[in-house]
Amino acid sequence: MRKKIILLTLPVFVPLLLFIGCATDRNAVQQKEVPPMTLSEKGLTVTVTYLTEDQLLERFGERNNPFIPPPSALGFNKTVVFELNIKSISEGNVILNKIELQYNDGVDRPKNMFHFENYWEMELSRGDTQKNDLAKIKYVIKQNLLPNELVVGKNLTYAGFIVFQGKLPQYGNFTLYVPVFNKNGEMLNNFKFVFEL
Repeated sequence: MRKKIILLTLPVFVPLLLFIGCATDRNAVQQKEVPPMTLSEKGLTVTVTYLTEDQLLERFGERNNPFIPPPSALGFNKTVVFELNIKSISEGNVILNKIELQYNDGVDRPKNMFHFENYWEMELSRGDTQKNDLAKIKYVIKQNLLPNELVVGKNLTYAGFIVFQGKLPQYGNFTLYVPVFNKNGEMLNNFKFVFEL
């Protein structure tokens, strides 16, 4: 009788263990490092670096690191983090806006500061406050996350993170578009970066 019970429950128990194991894994899309990519045109230079989980942990540690989703996320929300550096030597200000990430048949826009902070408030309300402090997380976000619209002045360089989060694929080709506009709203360029993750 005991053997019969084990045989009946095993098909249910094994998938459950696999799910729990996958759910506790980190939620970065992949782990391999990708060299930085730089494009220059019309007095603008844009460099984009994909940041792996290891690189994010090295910079910010495991605690109070907003760029590493907590275990409570259960693997449903994947996170992709890019570091963007832009320098302008063109006349007048240029505006960085409408950045998007394309993958398979999907398109995603980066998290803005308000939504990213709200995401962490919700996650920490689930009981993760022992490892993470919301005030410290918000400080790291404010220090590193680029605004969705950035005005870049002549001979100035700006650097920061752009974060995508959602039901992203684990691997494949990701295309990052970085459009740049003048003050009249006319597009000067649409920088295209293709990453194979």
